[in-house]
Amino acid sequence: MITLTKATAQNGLLDRLATSWELEVSGYGETMDSFPQVEYAAEAMARDATKPTFGIYVLHDPNTEGDETFYGLGHFNTALLPKTKGITLRMVWFTLAPRFDLADPDPMKIALMITSLINGMYDLCGEGDMYANHMKLHLPNSDDRRFAQYLATGFTNKLPKISVAVGGAWLHIDNVHP
Repeated sequence: MITLTKATAQNGLLDRLATSWELEVSGYGETMDSFPQVEYAAEAMARDATKPTFGIYVLHDPNTEGDETFYGLGHFNTALLPKTKGITLRMVWFTLAPRFDLADPDPMKIALMITSLINGMYDLCGEGDMYANHMKLHLPNSDDRRFAQYLATGFTNKLPKISVAVGGAWLHIDNVHP
């Protein structure tokens, strides 16, 4: 099962991800220079380890036939934002695993990954330090925004209490925990 897990020095998750991705990128003739976010994440973890409303989170499947599969890495935080009532969980940035970035991935795997990411964020919204009433995901390109618009329509039709919309480069999911 794909989960969104906070990377800490204690669980070594970021180190395992870096090792796994180094093997992946070498298979494409690339280096980790193509993925500077991994180094940034390590620096941010060390710098902000005691901030409970900040985290570097890894989207992974810890039970893939005895081996871990890593799908992505992102920076998440909670904040009180203007124009919202309550706390918002933000995905500030998210980097896909090299196999998604350097090859032509199966669209179904991308859909599974994005669905797992949103489900993971939803679960975080109900937990301790990352509790939130709203979710915001940064959408860095037009394909992401187009996908999010379809997603928003589906959510709005199926879950009328939850409000989902795309605004600028952000997917807004409101009333997660009203």
